Amino acid sequence: MRSLVLIPSIDPATYLHLSFKDGARSFRLRRYVAGARPIIVPVPDAGNNVDSLRRLHPFAESVVWSDEDAKSVDDAEFWAGEIANRNATIRA
Repeated sequence: MRSLVLIPSIDPATYLHLSFKDGARSFRLRRYVAGARPIIVPVPDAGNNVDSLRRLHPFAESVVWSDEDAKSVDDAEFWAGEIANRNATIRA
């Protein structure tokens, strides 16, 4: 599953890309910026457990894509564009 999440305690200024597999508890959190490779955002206190991430760092917003509808995490331009559009609503 892939989501764009706004987690103020990690970064209040941008949505981040969260990916994990249903049934698996480990996750990856990525920051996408146009023209750059995605950056993995470490969250050491969550112990790479998505349930701990949600508990320790509540999501202010979350937009979910099913695996069938989601673009690959390697499609950096797509995710950077989606995030830029969503970030515009933060600052509005």
